[in-house]
Amino acid sequence: MDADPSQADLVASLKKHAEVLAAAASMDVNGAAPTDMDAAVREMLSRSSELLRGAASLGNDGNPIALEVIARALLENMITILWVQVDAAHPQHLKNAAVAELTRMIRVNLKAGNARVMNRETGADSTAEFLASDGFKNLPRRMSVEDRAKQAGVEDLYNIFYRSLSMGVHGHSLEGGDTSLELTVMHMQGVGAIALATGHSGVRWLVHRERTDNETLRKLLGLGGEL
Repeated sequence: MDADPSQADLVASLKKHAEVLAAAASMDVNGAAPTDMDAAVREMLSRSSELLRGAASLGNDGNPIALEVIARALLENMITILWVQVDAAHPQHLKNAAVAELTRMIRVNLKAGNARVMNRETGADSTAEFLASDGFKNLPRRMSVEDRAKQAGVEDLYNIFYRSLSMGVHGHSLEGGDTSLELTVMHMQGVGAIALATGHSGVRWLVHRERTDNETLRKLLGLGGEL
């Protein structure tokens, strides 16, 4: 499809944002030794870069519905970056959460009979024994994106943006099946704003070991009120 000039400019801008975040994720910072917090921030920056590459393609194709989904994922990454910076223990919590979710998925499917664990030597069904093992006990409580936003001091950001974007992700968007250019442009602008705030939050931490203040976040995201 032929892109509208403003649409083409926004697509190019998103591609540039993706390149900047990818560079930030791998930037060489002199000074203090790298930490687990740094590694987690870099991982989120890299992930956001890839999401932005996808957003550029979707914007070029005029797909506002999918752009809304990506905007939510980008916002979640940004909240995670801010949350990681709160406590040196948070990067490990993030890793533990990934393992716990995989364990829950396995447990649910084993209990439902969708999968079985077989003893390699005897061929006997060892599912019950496997489920009774220590690895399935005392899994950490799930931490929601809202929980992380509260701990990071950006609960208002969650309430203003994340809740709104979640409506579209779960099929409750007020725009319905709107695929207009105007909506595409609006979502690309939103994605670009989140990308700016994400880059600032990540680079400020990696270079200065400082969290981006809420006033700066507000300006980057185009908010008129206080966070």
